[in-house]
Amino acid sequence: MSNLNTGLAGFGKRDDWTVEIDELIDVNLYGIAIHNNRFTFQVSGFPLNRIVEFQQFLRTRPKDQTFSLHKGPTGRVDCAEHDDRLFLRLINNGECGANLAEFAIEAPECDLLAAAVEEAIKDAESRG
Repeated sequence: MSNLNTGLAGFGKRDDWTVEIDELIDVNLYGIAIHNNRFTFQVSGFPLNRIVEFQQFLRTRPKDQTFSLHKGPTGRVDCAEHDDRLFLRLINNGECGANLAEFAIEAPECDLLAAAVEEAIKDAESRG
């Protein structure tokens, strides 16, 4: 998908959290980029409603539940709630086993992230 043209579809910001929703032009798929002062995270290749479901998971954070934001042939992106923290996990299936990058987000920060995602969704929907 790296050869596809992209354009900004929506933008949201809360405190240190910035969220950009990008549209993959002509294929009706989207991506999300999340930035804060500790990390930058970006993934793409799914419908906009998947980002809406991600935002709902961030808002409700069901105890000890996992939400799979994206699955591909070489890995996946999961969000898991555990001990009042949200873990954003990038899991890559390597030749010798799974590779993992994990970011922990405390509950108050998760609320700010959820608000930034919600703002970006509303911006994307208003642009049509």
